Amino acid sequence: MNLGNLNRNYKYQPLILKTIERLHNSHNGNPRYRLSFANGKHLTTPVDAGWVYEIVPQQWQNSVVIVVLKSGKDGKSELDHIKYVCKHEELAEAIKPEWDVEL
Repeated sequence: MNLGNLNRNYKYQPLILKTIERLHNSHNGNPRYRLSFANGKHLTTPVDAGWVYEIVPQQWQNSVVIVVLKSGKDGKSELDHIKYVCKHEELAEAIKPEWDVEL
């Protein structure tokens, strides 16, 4: 089995999540969010995806996240999953060199 082909339809992107807007629940009562990123892009969580319950808006705003995009049948990318990494400020402090430079 060629393990390199398992995720060929997925793209992983680290992004800074700026804001999370709560949308109306799905018909089945599950939460939905509109996610806005520092690069100006916006994504909406899929309808009835169980992983959406992992999102903690107060903690995740202004944070680094890993966005997993899946290629849809129409060729467009759609949000498949998102994982919290850390607060943006924590990452900036962790990668800041010993000499003081503006990040």
